[in-house]
Amino acid sequence: MIIGYPGSSRENVLADAGFITDTGAKGIKLQNFHVVKNTAIADRFKAGEFELMTMEDYADMVILFLEYTRPDVVILRLTGEAHEKLTVAPEWSLDKMRVISRIHSEMTRRDTWQGKALGFNRSAVEKPLESLPDHWKSI
Repeated sequence: MIIGYPGSSRENVLADAGFITDTGAKGIKLQNFHVVKNTAIADRFKAGEFELMTMEDYADMVILFLEYTRPDVVILRLTGEAHEKLTVAPEWSLDKMRVISRIHSEMTRRDTWQGKALGFNRSAVEKPLESLPDHWKSI
């Protein structure tokens, strides 16, 4: 699931979270939109056709997505990046741990968790590893 693609909005994030819920998906990888060299999107970015999200905006959108995602959906990735030599933008995407730390600290500050907006209690996301389906235990 790519968050922050050109033209995306909070409404898109909510719709995407709802779609994931409706499909019955068991896991999802979240990915920030980034621009890599020698692509048509890099040409459009350099021409100023669109702006990219800041790290703060990306974290906000991820948190929104998580709040509207069932706790039984395993989050396999919160962010990603291309190799430094291929990355045009955003520069912040090259520091995955900084992005993940931002998401975690902001969730703590807001006192929120996966599924909160759907009415799930915090305890729904604090289940032990043993309660996961067998096919997820080896991940």
